[in-house]
Amino acid sequence: MNKQSNRYVVTLAGGGGKRLWPLSRIDHPKQLLPFYGSMTLLEKTLERMQPCAPQERQYVVTTQTYAQNIQQLVGDKIGHTIIEPVARNTAPAITLSCLEIVKHDPDALIIFVPADHVIHDQEKFTQAIEAACAYAQEYDELVLLGIKPHRAATEYGYIEIKQTSERVNPVERFHEKPTADVAQWYFQNETMLWNSGIICARAAVLLREIETYAPELIQNIAAYESLPLCSIDYAVLEKTKHIAVVSAEFDWSDIGSLATFIAAYAETNKSGQSIDVLGARENRSIAQKTVIFAGVEHICLIETEDIIFVVDARQMHRSAEISEYLSARGFREYT
Repeated sequence: MNKQSNRYVVTLAGGGGKRLWPLSRIDHPKQLLPFYGSMTLLEKTLERMQPCAPQERQYVVTTQTYAQNIQQLVGDKIGHTIIEPVARNTAPAITLSCLEIVKHDPDALIIFVPADHVIHDQEKFTQAIEAACAYAQEYDELVLLGIKPHRAATEYGYIEIKQTSERVNPVERFHEKPTADVAQWYFQNETMLWNSGIICARAAVLLREIETYAPELIQNIAAYESLPLCSIDYAVLEKTKHIAVVSAEFDWSDIGSLATFIAAYAETNKSGQSIDVLGARENRSIAQKTVIFAGVEHICLIETEDIIFVVDARQMHRSAEISEYLSARGFREYT
């Protein structure tokens, strides 16, 4: 049997990206933002996944809100779009996708990948995916991609592995986003990996584990709006005993906050720049013009078509809170 004959890719593209406000907005979420020049994060993800499965078995799962825009943008690059009636986080989206795909292929093996990652090393990424798929196919395990940390990151969750001499290792436990001190300890510990959120599994195995640990997701799938807002990590991955992780060393960034977006964007694009003078330091910006900071510290400036947003760089994590504040006070056109 061809190793890809039962393989599918599901790109998760339903998030609203409130943590990236004001770059990401309700009607134009982060996965649809131009990032690689004129190419969006979603387009780059689909390009990255092309070696993993043929086009007819490339799926995108998204909400009704973004389905039309996504179809216009990448409809000619994928086989199917799975539409969520409303956003319900990754556990319901993954359950819906599994149920849809097994209708046509009970033996399906699915790679679930978020649409908002930045990865430059295609060869190492593809090798890690192949290792995960091979293990998931042979052992009926859920397999995650864990990234060997290249810094003491506080913005990512971690996977602790039971280290062996093999590339694929059992999972010891999951760890939430750490404090700076704890992140430094994780960084120095070879058993700690970043949780990439990329999952490879046979659909039947994943549905079996969902039925065991979160049966309401399957039982109430027809009443999608009533399903709980929950991640697949919380619903299943942190509870199952049938899980392993591939240790990977490719460069990786999860664009889950303004800070990570700005850092990754600066490496990929050549638009405006930030210049610190006269005692200014640790400032950053995304703007078409060059921004000069003088005598100030920890300032972030973001320019969009209709907003100039200035914030203490140490408070950037509150961007979702600001978006909700504006919406609650009637400024919905800016959210």
